[in-house]
Amino acid sequence: VIALPTASRQADEAHHSLATEVELLLVHGILHLLGYDHEPPPDVNLEEMDRISEMDSLESVEYLERAAAMAAAERAVLTSLGWSGDGLLDRAS
Repeated sequence: VIALPTASRQADEAHHSLATEVELLLVHGILHLLGYDHEPPPDVNLEEMDRISEMDSLESVEYLERAAAMAAAERAVLTSLGWSGDGLLDRAS
């Protein structure tokens, strides 16, 4: 499900069209359906995400690996579609 009001706001923030934002959301959503994930473990404080690589937690390392794999897959799919901008994960980082 794509919430068009949210997609419209995100498109405005990213300075591109609603259609482009919907395309990005579709690619991102399909990657989730294929099993990719980028959500942090519940014990990771989101305000400390810039320091997560310094944490000892195996969950944190696994999260970084999952998020990196999804970001790489997102870039690969978008590149194959002719997209030259950032994907949702790259834009968020």
